[in-house]
Amino acid sequence: MGDNLGILKLIPVVYLLATINAFAQDNSQQPLSELALFNRCYAHLTQKALPLKHALKNQIKSGSMTALNACMQILDSARLIESGGNEGKLISDTSESRDVLLSLNDFHRTWFTNDHIVKAISYLEDFNGQPYVHDEAEAGLHVTRVLLTNSAKFSEIVTGNSAMEALRTNGPSLYDQNAPELPINKKMVTWSSNESTAVRVPLNPPLVQTGELVGIRKLSLNPTKQNFVSTARNGTEVGGKYFKTPGSIRMNQAFGGGIIGTQSYLLLNLGRPNEKASDGGLVMNRRWSKTVLSDLLCRDLPAVRLSDATPLVQTFETAQTPPFRKAGSCMSCHSTMDPLAAVIRNLSYTAVYYPLLMGTVHIRAWPTTQPAESGPVDLDSNYFQRPTRGALFYRSYDGSLKNDAVNSLPELGQAMANNNDLYICTAAKYFRHFTGVKVNLQDEGDPSNARLPASDKAYRDLVINLGLELKKTQSLRTLIQSILSSNVYRKSSMRLPEKQ
Repeated sequence: MGDNLGILKLIPVVYLLATINAFAQDNSQQPLSELALFNRCYAHLTQKALPLKHALKNQIKSGSMTALNACMQILDSARLIESGGNEGKLISDTSESRDVLLSLNDFHRTWFTNDHIVKAISYLEDFNGQPYVHDEAEAGLHVTRVLLTNSAKFSEIVTGNSAMEALRTNGPSLYDQNAPELPINKKMVTWSSNESTAVRVPLNPPLVQTGELVGIRKLSLNPTKQNFVSTARNGTEVGGKYFKTPGSIRMNQAFGGGIIGTQSYLLLNLGRPNEKASDGGLVMNRRWSKTVLSDLLCRDLPAVRLSDATPLVQTFETAQTPPFRKAGSCMSCHSTMDPLAAVIRNLSYTAVYYPLLMGTVHIRAWPTTQPAESGPVDLDSNYFQRPTRGALFYRSYDGSLKNDAVNSLPELGQAMANNNDLYICTAAKYFRHFTGVKVNLQDEGDPSNARLPASDKAYRDLVINLGLELKKTQSLRTLIQSILSSNVYRKSSMRLPEKQ
């Protein structure tokens, strides 16, 4: 009897829990109130809770302002000055606008795989000054700037020709560059192989700013830093032969293609363990290729189908033929990586040694002095000084095969801007940031990929439409507005209901 009584007592509780769960599931698809929606977007835009006495709350409660308009007003509080001597600084420098600027820039930083410049280059163990010369987080600045600058187009992140500089409250103040005990004119460094030639290297390179983020500007607006030239050890090794070229180097030179051609992005992603330049075979800047595809196009390797790669297997072999050229499975990755890396074949590391900063590494651009190759290259000691012919070769999200011939970083950036994947990848990143939903952008026509469930397909279709809209408008602000006004974002649960 006691046992039966216990069971009877449990029945109402079980029934109640089932009722609550059912109600919660139904209620999860109900739209949020305007105030709740504003609370949500405020947290997404600032990474802080909405203040109890925020000025816009009463307007939302009274119905004189919608939550969406309030959200966009918070976003617009971080707009940047577009021209003049203060270009790039916050139009309205308040604690809230700084929160928005920092929050969005932190989000954009997450797009990029590598952000530790000393770890990225294997021989930089003692070059602890490197992060103070090149901003490890520069890539995100490009995206933040186009979002918060009215006249900027989104495609500029891959078509611009300037690096970006973070404007911070403390300025570039790591070292006292005028310290009397370290006079610049006494600093010498010897770089020649026989230790006979001393080259004067200045101690005071313009440094990355520190402190709280208050703006972003093109580095071209800072001519002192943009045009800073240092005499340095410039050399590379190919096939056991060492090329040594004394001369000057522009430490902050950008090579075109927006983000992907900046010194910081190249240093983080070039992937070379030393100063060796590309030889067309084993030595290529493949890590950069892989990262460009992943960071900006949402395409992971292999980025083509096996049927695309098999015809590219090398049918004739030499003693120098890399092993991966002989198998279709290997070429599934290399057929994308290698032609892309060929576009930056002329770029390699070069070191600059400072008595105080210990040393820094920069990207050296080699001039084109040799004719173009006539076919596949197994090993070529002149490869890095031949024309930078390459290709953007991959399967798009929709299964179409992209094979764009490009001859430079600016051409590569333009090819990326012309294709849809840059915009749809961006829409997917923003959609995940604001809703928590990661969208699958795989090539659905590839027989090696599993078929997507219906619910995943619904999210995918939504993000594709958002991306195509971004390509037309070139406005990240419009993209955010579209996400915030979507049925997914406005529901209590930002999950679409499962289709029965």
